Amino acid sequence: MDTKVLKNLGFSDAEIKVYTTLLKLKLTTTGQIIKKSGLQKSTVYYSLDNLIKNGFVHASLKNNIKHFEAENPNILFEKAKNINKELSNLIPQLKALQKPQKEEVKSTIYEGFKAVTSSLQHRLSVLKSGDEIMVMGARSGNPKSKAAIILLKNINNQRVKRKIKMRIIFNKDIKNTETTKFYEELPMTKVKYIKEITPAGIAIYKDFVFTLVWTNPKDPVSILTQSKEIADSYKQFFQRLWKSTK
Repeated sequence: MDTKVLKNLGFSDAEIKVYTTLLKLKLTTTGQIIKKSGLQKSTVYYSLDNLIKNGFVHASLKNNIKHFEAENPNILFEKAKNINKELSNLIPQLKALQKPQKEEVKSTIYEGFKAVTSSLQHRLSVLKSGDEIMVMGARSGNPKSKAAIILLKNINNQRVKRKIKMRIIFNKDIKNTETTKFYEELPMTKVKYIKEITPAGIAIYKDFVFTLVWTNPKDPVSILTQSKEIADSYKQFFQRLWKSTK
């Protein structure tokens, strides 16, 4: 399998080895990565740290032991649109390395601008034309920093281009701000306002619940949970809130 295109995304040879090993192993520990990759312990730790910072790998605790898992290869398209043609040949081969697993509740924490950017782009990799995103958008989910506003506008413009619908309920106290006016004028988007102050920005789509906290401009945090049961529960709550909100 020719993985040289990954170097154009900033992968080192060791990071490519760790990433493809994780695709084969799914959720696993550093010990297994070292064993299967044949790399030195220090090299694996260094590579994992870089991959996590750049949003290609995420870490989680399982039975109080840190585990690692590679992100869906589809996210590579959002990372480098200028090499889509090369990635089109690579993605199927990467996916072939992934073993099917039983559905389970998965929660991933993303910290830092690059990692949160990857988590926001996730919706573009799983949604198609006609799908919908339901958003309860608190102030903490709508940052004021220039870089964050540009990022959110870019992702939403891509969403509209792909004809993905959105309904969003903002806190009333941010009405008439640059952020809310942008969404009000955006096609494929319906906006309502609620008096109550919600604690975080929440987006529900497919079987995913996405929570965004961006109170600190330099250190945003997001949590992506995959569970049909949890997502359905949030969707029912959103529908009731939407009907009762002007």
